[in-house]
Amino acid sequence: MSGHPTDRVAGHPVWPEGQKIRHHGDEQVLLATRFEDWSDYHPGLLTALDAIHRSEATPFRRRYIAAFGGTKIDSPERWTVPAATLLARRAMAFCTTALPIASAQIVESWANLYGSGDYAMAHSHPGASASVLYVVDPGRDETDDADPLAGVFAVVDPRYAACCGNQKGFVTNPVMPKLLPGTMLLFPGWLAHAVNPHRGRRPRITMTWNIRTTDPPDKDPNH
Repeated sequence: MSGHPTDRVAGHPVWPEGQKIRHHGDEQVLLATRFEDWSDYHPGLLTALDAIHRSEATPFRRRYIAAFGGTKIDSPERWTVPAATLLARRAMAFCTTALPIASAQIVESWANLYGSGDYAMAHSHPGASASVLYVVDPGRDETDDADPLAGVFAVVDPRYAACCGNQKGFVTNPVMPKLLPGTMLLFPGWLAHAVNPHRGRRPRITMTWNIRTTDPPDKDPNH
């Protein structure tokens, strides 16, 4: 999928024309974009998420211990919810637009609902060439500064130079991109990252897609 601006889901372009991608540190490691039309489809997405979460019959919901991110709702692309389908397509388009790859496919995906005290220990995503994170609701307002790092996504990988401001190979500066609603991050599956304990008044809601990619046929595997 190319992410061409004429490709649409539920009236929204999969990859809006002029959609900007920015990077943190090394542009090949952590990329970010923000979709300005998020407020059009988030209400319906949140309503659907709440219904799936509350349903006793849902095959998608899994509750983990607090350290593993709380509640996960699997496979957004299978919910038959237009906004979730749009975001899955946007995650794929982000990969095919930003990376020099021949193809991409989703290998696993989920929404994460962090309640108060839920967090994610430092981890990476084995088997994924790339991972995409999308912010539905950070669960706190910018004016809530009682603990400004609560619920923050942080990259904590000694192989990522931006984390090692004092000495190469030693994480002293976790990279914590500002995640507003509608923000999408793209990073390699090997990148170690974590989420600080959430303390917001609302659930912290994100979506993740682990993606397997293939290299272009003319790419030299030794470079």
